Amino acid sequence: MEKYGTFAQLKKEVIDSGICCKDGACAAFCPTGAIKFENGLPRLGKPSGEGVEGRCIQCGLCYNICPRTGAYEKEVREKYSDGIIGKYIGIHVCEAADEEIKRRAQDGGVVTALLKYAMDKNLIHGAVVAKRDEKWKSYPALVTSSDEILEASGTKYTVTSNYLALTPFKEIIRKFEEREIPESWIKLAFVGTPCQILPLRKAEVIVEGGKIRPSNLIEFTIGLFCMENFNYEKLIEEKVYKELGISPESVKKFDIKKGNFRIFLNGEVKEIPLGELGEYVAGGCRVCGDFASNFADISVGSVGAPDGKSTVIIRTEKGLQLYLGALREGYIRELPEAPKIKAIKKLAKVKSKKQD
Repeated sequence: MEKYGTFAQLKKEVIDSGICCKDGACAAFCPTGAIKFENGLPRLGKPSGEGVEGRCIQCGLCYNICPRTGAYEKEVREKYSDGIIGKYIGIHVCEAADEEIKRRAQDGGVVTALLKYAMDKNLIHGAVVAKRDEKWKSYPALVTSSDEILEASGTKYTVTSNYLALTPFKEIIRKFEEREIPESWIKLAFVGTPCQILPLRKAEVIVEGGKIRPSNLIEFTIGLFCMENFNYEKLIEEKVYKELGISPESVKKFDIKKGNFRIFLNGEVKEIPLGELGEYVAGGCRVCGDFASNFADISVGSVGAPDGKSTVIIRTEKGLQLYLGALREGYIRELPEAPKIKAIKKLAKVKSKKQD
């Protein structure tokens, strides 16, 4: 591994400059567990034991794996990306076949249905997802059953540090070993936004032909279309609760459609033009140029599909096998409508300018 930088450089270039996307990858990939999250940001913790445990060893992995540093991104793009929406095998409009999933999930429930298929067929032992509490505050979770997958369904529009679901690594391994599943057998799905998918692809090119913990546990990735994400304290607590007087507990669903942030209540929908929410956008989103999760095995989003459905972009052979299996077993339905690829490319071009 070529050493591009250390935590000190990561702190200066990413954390202190306000472009940290708070994905948690630096903490999850740190081989000694030296990086902790405090108030939503990474920091070096105090050594927790003898030897290197909890100590920064200046390996540079945190800097290299970070989706905001640019390290190894050229190599990832050469391997996985081609054009404004990335390489792909096929693009389809789909929905979940299960009515309960469609009722509880977002835009047809395709992500939930794909995960449920993989879990039911023992293709995975668990999935890294974002869950939420009753106040719509999202948090990372490693779910290990179909029921938990359904509980995690639905889009959360605030930042979630998904990689923290894989920490501490030793504890994750211990829990699976208690189920008589050794580390070399563990297979997990990872669902995330573009910035959360990129560290896993960086891990592949940093050690060509090898696996860096915890990426060795990931069997496949499902990437979500993402224009931008929001700061929870600013959007939910300040805007929704304090300014609009809406209790987060009363919200049934949030959605973004046709330039509006939509708040679903009992029998009522309130809309806020996205142009009014600029100050609530997370700092890391201001420099991200990937809209369609170009580096995932499968990408899913509502853009390009009719209301209540999803566009599914199949990008890799792993993604293809997952898609075909779920289709064959009746977990998802492929609809006759052609996806509006131009609409996806239009938004992708807009977002790509953030990196210019």
